[in-house]
Amino acid sequence: MITKDTIKSDLTKLGIIEGDMLFVRISYRAIGKVDGGPKTVIDAILETIGEQGTLLATAFPPRVRSYSRWLHKDNVYKPGVKPITGVIPVIMCSYPNAHLSSHPISPYVAIGKDAELLTKSHTPEKDSYDIVRMMIDKFHPKCLRIGGNVLDGTAHLAFTEGLVYKGAYQTRLPEGTFYIDNGVRKWKERKVSAFCYTGFQKFFNDHILNQPDTILSEGNVGNGKAVVTSMKATYDIEKRYIGKAPETLLCDSPTCLMCRLSYTYSDTSIAKYVLKSIPRLFSTNWKHELGAYRTILVAKLFGKKCL
Repeated sequence: MITKDTIKSDLTKLGIIEGDMLFVRISYRAIGKVDGGPKTVIDAILETIGEQGTLLATAFPPRVRSYSRWLHKDNVYKPGVKPITGVIPVIMCSYPNAHLSSHPISPYVAIGKDAELLTKSHTPEKDSYDIVRMMIDKFHPKCLRIGGNVLDGTAHLAFTEGLVYKGAYQTRLPEGTFYIDNGVRKWKERKVSAFCYTGFQKFFNDHILNQPDTILSEGNVGNGKAVVTSMKATYDIEKRYIGKAPETLLCDSPTCLMCRLSYTYSDTSIAKYVLKSIPRLFSTNWKHELGAYRTILVAKLFGKKCL
């Protein structure tokens, strides 16, 4: 059984100190069986960073495709209720001193010294990742990742900047949610670009991994592999490459619809993709190819320009 003291010791070994602003992306399952459950993990982090520290996490709600929103008109976003970004944000939202940003698509939950300052300005009118930019501009945040791939939220900023710089955009299916604003039900759409995680992982391995300014420490929290990164240093590298050339995040897979088709700088077309994929219809992956055709058709009919 993993105790609070064990987790605090592991965090200290990773260089987490009092006063840190810590953005967490945690797979609770990766840590192992914890005495007291997820709340123990949160309490251990809060005690480690102290009263002068700030703990943040994404608390994103379920979203539906924009073209089918009227089938879900009774599903209205309820702040802090069952975020889909893991059990840690779910429990954080239940803390009496927690602050939740009012952005209905991409809300963040925060606890600590600068929690209210960060979240109060992240309103429905702001960009989804505006709070991340504010963290980088005003503070020196660290990202703690336990389990999963290393991704601290800054790549989305650099990628959007790259699309604007290139005069490019992505065509994809936007998502959204209904929410209540002063007693009135409204629809908020998320027209944010996305990138291929395979392409990003390659970029990470080539340009960020083992950089002394970005990877601050590596180790374990409980049984989970943990990495602490400097969000500003990571963003500076991403901006240098992705901010001028978003195509840096294209992967090499010939069947990746995102990379091959969705961007204005993608290196093929629907006709070319279909022609190249015909032989795969006679393989064991024929169901996958038919699914790809359906995805292409739906994106063609309902896709929108996203940045």
